[in-house]
Formats: sequence, structure tokens, C-alpha cells
Amino acid sequence: MPYPIPPKTLFIILALSICKNINAQENNFQHYQIDIHGKRHDFFEFIEHVEIIPLEETEQSLLSRVEAYFPTPNGIGIIDRKNNQVQLFNKAGKYLNTINRFGEGPEEYRNLVASVWVENNKIKLFSSLSRSVLTFNLQGTYLKTTPVNYPEEIWGGSLTPYNHGYVVQMLDRSKAKRSNYELMFLDKNLKDLSFASPRPNPHPFPVNMGNRFSYINQQLIWKKRLSDSIFFIKENKPIPLMRFDFGEDWTWNNPNARSKMKLAFHEIWREEAKVWEVLSKVNEQYVLTTYKYTVTKDDKGLIDRKSGKFYRLDTRKEDGENFNLYFLEWENDRLTTSLQAYDVEEFLENLGEDQYSIAGGLKYEDFAFSENPVLLRIKFKVPD
Repeated sequence: MPYPIPPKTLFIILALSICKNINAQENNFQHYQIDIHGKRHDFFEFIEHVEIIPLEETEQSLLSRVEAYFPTPNGIGIIDRKNNQVQLFNKAGKYLNTINRFGEGPEEYRNLVASVWVENNKIKLFSSLSRSVLTFNLQGTYLKTTPVNYPEEIWGGSLTPYNHGYVVQMLDRSKAKRSNYELMFLDKNLKDLSFASPRPNPHPFPVNMGNRFSYINQQLIWKKRLSDSIFFIKENKPIPLMRFDFGEDWTWNNPNARSKMKLAFHEIWREEAKVWEVLSKVNEQYVLTTYKYTVTKDDKGLIDRKSGKFYRLDTRKEDGENFNLYFLEWENDRLTTSLQAYDVEEFLENLGEDQYSIAGGLKYEDFAFSENPVLLRIKFKVPD
């Protein structure tokens, strides 16, 4: 006759099993073959449904482009780096307010990067040149400024919350020993604590394509600059999560291209047949990629994480140019994406009536003449 397992022992067994499964998932490094010359697959066949959110156009909220975004409890935050301000909208895209404290003063920010987020029902804004985090309420009213205390030799890029503190992606190659790393971890008071990801041979082309941090189920992941790899952050260390293998089509396979700034810049401008950077948006099911051939030319792809299959997406319009799509951030099972106003009509023509809805009960005619981009919340699928 089997003996019953004591409750305490059962709890320990279950806890160990859960930890084992988590560790197995974390150690499951994923390697994806990317064929940029393969068959093109119609982008619209991968759309199960899309919610369209027109962003109200006013004199205060005119936007030329949306490349940086963050959700708020009230709706939507758009980081308008061109005008050094943050636009706030409600969930249906109605304009609410503008945050603009651009300047040299102690309660202002000298630059606006992609690091704006909501924390404890407050909007936080990191300015790398001001070396500070400004705090606003959800309506956009200024509350306070907190200095970010890290060495003067370091130039910060992106900053994001992590493990009751913060992590900074550093951009510079300084003579200071501590800045020969790519990540810096700060405590809750924004003071420097530790460094990770040493870079003994920094890339000569120090371009920064926006915020490189994102989350999967509250797990922080980091896309290294000018790299084909993604890492998750565990115990203040980057652990390899996935790699995009472009084979011979990856510019930086050539060691000469990495030797000097002039050579690196030349490779990017000259070579249209190879990829020099890949941007990625990852959730549990899919990876959406934007891989760049030149500074202005790119293509998009989708990876089904379950099968490991890569699909080269065909986002071309009737005129042969690509739809001007910019993947922003996953929210649950939908990827928030921006689309330029001049592309909206043709985009809708490619969707069935049951494939889309428009927020706020609007019809396309209600915003057809707006110059503001729209947001798309896209639910993807893999066609049969």
C-alpha cells in the first residue's frame, strides 16, 4: 500500500519541478536561420485581426512619424523625438496632453531618447544628456527630477526598470575601465552598482536604434546593438536567448568591416545585399523582425517560435514600395505597430471587413484626411 506524500514534501517537489521547468526554458537557446532571398509571403495572410487607432490631429499633436511608444493606464504615450516632446492620447486615440520640458534647466531635459515608461502610476522620462529621470503624473504634469548617478565618463543610451532597480545600456567607448561594458545596473535610487557584458573590442559604428529593452512575461530581454543575438537578463548578467543566423548575408561577418569607423560606415551605405542590423519584437509565439540593408532600406520577417520557421514577409504596395510599418511593442497577443497616414487607405483595401475594427466607433472617412500616423494592434497567425 503506497504511503501518502506529506504536504510539505509535496510542496518541495512541486517547487523544484517549477524551477527546473523555468531553468530549462531559460537555457533553451534558440537558433533561427534567416533566408533574406527566400520566397515572399503576403503580409496580410498573417493577420488574424487588427484594431486601428487613429491618433487625433490637433495643432499640439501633429506627428510626422511614430517610432517610440509606451502604454499608460489612460491609453497611449508617443515619444516624439523630432520635437523633443511626449504626446498623450486616450485608448481610442483622442489627444489628451503634451509633455514638453525641453531645455537646459534643472527641471528640464536636454534630450529625449526612447526611455519613457510608466512606473507606480507615474510617467518616467530618462534624459541621457541631462543624466536624470523626470517624473510626471499620468496627466503629464511635472512632479520632480532625480539625478542618475553614474560616472561622468559614461554615456547612457536606454534605461529601463529591472529587479527593484534599473539597467542602462551604455553607448560610449571611454578610457574609463568601467565603461568598457555595455550594461550598467543601478539601484532604486539610480546609483551605479555593477556592470555586465564586457566589450573589449567595441563596434566602430556606435549607432543606436532606440530602446533595446523589452519584456516577455515580466522577463527583461535585451537586443545588443549591431548584433544578431538577443539576451535575457538574469542576476545582473545577459544570458543568450536567441540568434538570427543570416549566414553570408550578415555584414559584420567581414572582420575588415569592424576594424574602423570609416570602413563600417562605408559597408552600410554601399552594400544593399547584406544585413547590417536586425530589430526584433518577441513574444511567446512569434518574433517580428526588421532587418536593415542600408540606413533607409529594410525588409520584415516573422518567426514562428514553435516550429522555428522563418517567413519572409511581403509588405509591398501596388507601386512596389513597402508599407511604412514600424513595429513598436507587444501587448498581450497583439503587436502595436505604426503606419504612415498615406498608407492607410491601401492597407485597408487588403483586409477583409471582419479582419479589422476602428477604435472609438470611427469610420475611415472620419480620419481619411489626417496627417497623423495610425496605430495598429495586430493579432498574428500562421496561415495553413
